[in-house]
Amino acid sequence: MVDVTLVPIFVAAVFMLMIIPGPDMLFVTANALGGGVRTGMAAMLGVASGAYLHILAAAFGISAILQTSQTAYDVVRLCGAAYLAYLGIRFLRSRSSVFEISPSGEKAVWKVYRQGVITNLFNPKAALFTLSFVPQFVSTGAGPVWSQMLVLGLIIVAIMIAVELPIVLASGRFSAWLTKQSGASRLLDKAIGFMLLGLAAYIAAERKPV
Repeated sequence: MVDVTLVPIFVAAVFMLMIIPGPDMLFVTANALGGGVRTGMAAMLGVASGAYLHILAAAFGISAILQTSQTAYDVVRLCGAAYLAYLGIRFLRSRSSVFEISPSGEKAVWKVYRQGVITNLFNPKAALFTLSFVPQFVSTGAGPVWSQMLVLGLIIVAIMIAVELPIVLASGRFSAWLTKQSGASRLLDKAIGFMLLGLAAYIAAERKPV
């Protein structure tokens, strides 16, 4: 369990942090614009799963490596930037519609979900957030630290989905309308490609907070 008196403060703090646009939100928005609501949902659940994997890593001490090692932080950061750049280039080089890049169906949805997990896992700031922020709401008298971390992680994931779901629905509907317009689909591909490349450049330029 967790200290229930701290939960309202925790929820309010996480919500305020989640509404600030970041790599996860931009990734989810790009996929919703590119493939519609279903694809956006897969991306959203993917980054949420990645976020909870950070909680698991923090609960069992694995993420502490990123906090203490600049080299480990840089490796994760650059891998994440390279992966986003790869996805961006795929969109820019496409000669077909965005829906053919990410076709509908279970296989494509699973692929987008996996991309979301990887994108979040390779965001070292997500790990540092988990290590620096979440433990502040762990109470020594409320049970094992690891179990409290897991519960708080579930709350974070729930808030993340609550914040991103309206964005997915709005972006997906806009995408469905836009792709019906003549020539808009390829322009959308290019816009998403540049968005992902810009996000990759931003992550690559980040430095580990002191």
